[in-house]
Amino acid sequence: MENMKAIRIHNYGGPEVLRFEDAPRPTPASGELLIAVHAASVNAIDWKIRAGYLKDVFPVPLPFIPGWDVSGRRSGGSCWIDTLHCTRNNAACAKFFIR
Repeated sequence: MENMKAIRIHNYGGPEVLRFEDAPRPTPASGELLIAVHAASVNAIDWKIRAGYLKDVFPVPLPFIPGWDVSGRRSGGSCWIDTLHCTRNNAACAKFFIR
């Protein structure tokens, strides 16, 4: 499996829990699109998840890659896209992203 660089959270806490590290590169399944990320943003929900404020109402598997908004180019996948919507967890703060 190939690796990519990503910002990941291994436990809840402040900004100090963010780690820039190698992570497994996602592989698109049938009907999914792999996006090579050029830009991503951090929203209020990202830092609330990171801090653990939402762990009871919006649990995420750790390690977790934050980021809901992404801009990039198609890198792989076998589907034709006219509308994008999330099919997996977010992960825009990574080199590659599945939609």
